Amino acid sequence: MTRTPCELFAENPEAHADHAAACPDCARLMARLDRLDRVISDEAVDPAPGGSRLTSNLPLAPWEGANLSSWPLAAAGALAIVLVSSVLFMMAGVSPVGGLAAAFRSEVPGIGLFRAASIAGETMQQAPARFQALLLSAFVLVNVLFVFLLRRAPRGVDVTSR
Repeated sequence: MTRTPCELFAENPEAHADHAAACPDCARLMARLDRLDRVISDEAVDPAPGGSRLTSNLPLAPWEGANLSSWPLAAAGALAIVLVSSVLFMMAGVSPVGGLAAAFRSEVPGIGLFRAASIAGETMQQAPARFQALLLSAFVLVNVLFVFLLRRAPRGVDVTSR
């Protein structure tokens, strides 16, 4: 199969540079590519911190829109929560330090949770063998289902921003 001079020029413009002088379509293509090359080389380094002419027109990902650091905001939020809760504890007549300590202690699981787990384990050991086998097979079946669901390719996921 023979290729046209335009196809040969498109494959290797340097080797067929004389064709661009004779063919107006290829000359226009070469001029557009040269212009694109100049624009790309000019925009290779963003001169301004806010972005360049080309990159300012691109859509931002959701995580790229924030110009502030999140740690100072998180620290200020935590401080605000501590201050508001301290004021509320003082209004209720409770020491703020004692109230905050009691609030933190209430979130840590107590020994009752571990005792309940121990009782459940002992009860399971005394359960009939048929029930234990059924529970084991259900456990294996559910985990096999999870493995298959996690390994399949996602379908219909729209990741474009709206």
